[in-house]
Amino acid sequence: MTRSLWPNLRFARSVINASQQRRLVYSTGETWGLPVAFLARGSRYPDLRHVLYAHRVYTPSWLSALRRWRSRLKIDCFLCATRYQAQLLRATLGDTDTSVAVVSQAVDAEFFDSGRASPANRQPYVLSVGAEMRDYGLLSTAVAALDAQVHVQVSSSWMSGPRDRIGWLPPNVSVSRERLSYLDLRDLYAGASVVVVPLLDTPQAAGITTILEAMAMQVPVIATRSAGLPDCLVSEETGVIVDHTPSALREGIQRLLAEPELGAQLARRAREVILSSLTLDHYAEGVAAAFSRVWNQ
Repeated sequence: MTRSLWPNLRFARSVINASQQRRLVYSTGETWGLPVAFLARGSRYPDLRHVLYAHRVYTPSWLSALRRWRSRLKIDCFLCATRYQAQLLRATLGDTDTSVAVVSQAVDAEFFDSGRASPANRQPYVLSVGAEMRDYGLLSTAVAALDAQVHVQVSSSWMSGPRDRIGWLPPNVSVSRERLSYLDLRDLYAGASVVVVPLLDTPQAAGITTILEAMAMQVPVIATRSAGLPDCLVSEETGVIVDHTPSALREGIQRLLAEPELGAQLARRAREVILSSLTLDHYAEGVAAAFSRVWNQ
């Protein structure tokens, strides 16, 4: 935000001044959405509507800033990924005209389909993908004594800090920092016995992309407990959620490896949830519905 503040303020001004017609602006993140919100409040276009998809404003410092500046920000509707995030925003905003709606991130379930994959490695492995808010030290400790190969894929181009601070690795853990194509990533999911998401406890929806992709691929998911976990990950129904301790994570992984029927059952239900409510079409419909409510209010 600090590095890009002035360029984004200039961009926000160009967006607001682009047309004198009544219109709606959709900001897909806070980095440019908050500058738009700040400048739009004092703009000469009172009919402008603004919808902001909020990813990171759920920490105490961000919420405090929102509480302090909310009267100076033009945001007609916040969209967020989880019910917990919506609860935080509603409590922070109080009695205002700004609405809050939950529109979960979604997944291309047609592409992320195990039937379309060609896993190269026929030896099963435990897989962990992603860098944001991950605790790979916890994972390393948890799996050190497991009789299983573990592969960690940390190829995020915008999360170089967490990616480069993985630390100690036991002999059964391999790490790849190579950027994968989506085809290769799909094949990587398809060859996994279990997908593990070792999260730090955060209200952000960290890990949601990995979780949704694994659910779509019908691979059993185990995650450590975090406030920002997606609503679709329900322990013992569509996956497994464990405490943030090495022993709890190790026992959860061991259980899924030892009980493949349980894993298959959880994964099947997870795929059904994806198809019923979390495809790209569902996401588009949720965003469009929010636009319609804001436009007509």
